[in-house]
Amino acid sequence: CLWQLISFGLQLVRGKNDFSIVQSSPEVCCLAEVSDVPNRQVKYITESDGIWSYIMGNNSLVNYGRSLEQELKNRDPRLANYTLNNNSSNVIEDIRNGADFALTSFVDDLPNDLHQEEVAYDGLVVFVAFSDNQRQLSIPNALNGKITLQQLRELYTTQSIENWSLPPDLKKEIKIYLPTDSPKTIQIFEQLVFKGEPPEQLEKFRELMNTRLISSNGKNNEAYILGEILKDFEDRQTVGIGFGLLSRVFNQCAVYPLAVGEKEREIQPLVQRVKNQVKPIDPTTDLCDDKGSYWPDVEAFKSGKYPLMYRLVVVYPKDEKRGQPGKKFAELLKTDEGQRLLRESGLVPLRTLPNNN
Repeated sequence: CLWQLISFGLQLVRGKNDFSIVQSSPEVCCLAEVSDVPNRQVKYITESDGIWSYIMGNNSLVNYGRSLEQELKNRDPRLANYTLNNNSSNVIEDIRNGADFALTSFVDDLPNDLHQEEVAYDGLVVFVAFSDNQRQLSIPNALNGKITLQQLRELYTTQSIENWSLPPDLKKEIKIYLPTDSPKTIQIFEQLVFKGEPPEQLEKFRELMNTRLISSNGKNNEAYILGEILKDFEDRQTVGIGFGLLSRVFNQCAVYPLAVGEKEREIQPLVQRVKNQVKPIDPTTDLCDDKGSYWPDVEAFKSGKYPLMYRLVVVYPKDEKRGQPGKKFAELLKTDEGQRLLRESGLVPLRTLPNNN
């Protein structure tokens, strides 16, 4: 059941300012420099609909014609006997039942016999159609490249919004999109956008969600949503807006990610270099021609200033013997080499890496 999955997953994205996460070890250059990595048979897990399953298994994410799981094994032979099961529905129970460790999102109220170690960040992005800033109907330009959290809640509970400056000559209708193929993305949206709001607000969102589940016919994945939002603008003269995981939509130029936050404190998740200064992208940034010249704002994610960020962790037993594979796997991912691979896979690294743009 979709809502059972969402209810379990809500606990996985909390802890933005929680300091129970294992603290970072000193920075290490390379995978090979991590000592005492167990080379026995190791079984580790992640959720089937979580971002780790996508990141570890997608062959197109790293630049070597292999998935991240394969590339890690290729670079470090000690991982040859590590097997990933990406069909877990409850990572805590699966570790209790024998899995060595799990790749997941931050777990609130983690049981006392388990550790979680932060290895990367991800986040939601809210997006509209990208268009040349010189075009009269540019949506990002009309919106000043931003949306408040209150406007976002209003939009996803009433399907309308007051006092929003839409481009002239476009229809006043706003089409909203939800990634209904990904319960994990929906649960992260619920936790981050509706946190602290009256319960009826969340219920209105879920009512809308149920309506979209019935009408979507299983088509609402990221690729479909990006294409439809662009068609809304180009062919239908309509404003379309959607949300998705940064790791799954970064480095494309069909849509523009809006800055998000409380009014007058909106944070743009992407930055660029302008005349030797690092600044947020804005509606004048050409996302198509300038690919590679912008990247996620590591400090905004690390500090939690970007309100739609969440933390990705390795969870493993505190027991020294049982916990060794997970502890060392986390150490591998936290090396400069591991962080670069995670960055190439679409995640936000823990720190700004040497030679980052």
